[in-house]
Amino acid sequence: RLDERICTELDKWMAAQSEFHKSSYFEFAVGAALEELELHPVPGVLLGHGLSADFRCQAPPGTLEGGPNGRVFYVEVDGPSHFCVRPQLRPRGRTILKRRLFRALGLELVSVPY
Repeated sequence: RLDERICTELDKWMAAQSEFHKSSYFEFAVGAALEELELHPVPGVLLGHGLSADFRCQAPPGTLEGGPNGRVFYVEVDGPSHFCVRPQLRPRGRTILKRRLFRALGLELVSVPY
């Protein structure tokens, strides 16, 4: 378990970094598609302690995506910087780590590769 003071500082740093995040056209297009599908995307989501996602979506209950109870899931738009050059299209270590952290927390992360 991390020291609470370290966690607080890390959260502050992540919040400051998210203010400078520039969305790509691809990320913008994915957000528009999620909106069109009525998944209510919230961009630039911070989950705490350095973990973030490009969108948090909520599929309403009674829909194909939401099932009977509705569903919350996260979307990560994986552009070229998320992958190695060789071997081609292999996810980088930080991309793999993020996926594992979401899984360990019991959160659904949907990856949209370029």
